[in-house]
Amino acid sequence: MHGLPPDEIARHLAHLPGWTFDGQAVLREYRFPDFRSALAFVNSIADLADISGQHPEIRIAGPRVTLACSNRITKRVSLQDIQLARQIQNYAETQETLAG
Repeated sequence: MHGLPPDEIARHLAHLPGWTFDGQAVLREYRFPDFRSALAFVNSIADLADISGQHPEIRIAGPRVTLACSNRITKRVSLQDIQLARQIQNYAETQETLAG
């Protein structure tokens, strides 16, 4: 699987508010009112990831969830990673418990 060039990643991220590119992955942090809300969000993201076959790196720290979408071996971002980020973003926008 080939990685996208940084300029193409930037074009995609222009349509994904809050997502950034660190040179190896596209990242986004979500904040929730409490730990349980964060865990519920992660469980929903796990369902999206399984369906898509893409699995982001997920970090939970209290009410904060950080997602990193990339190929963990090659450290490159593919179109499939961008598509998963878009699915996560769309899901997150529907959640009333999302704090930011």
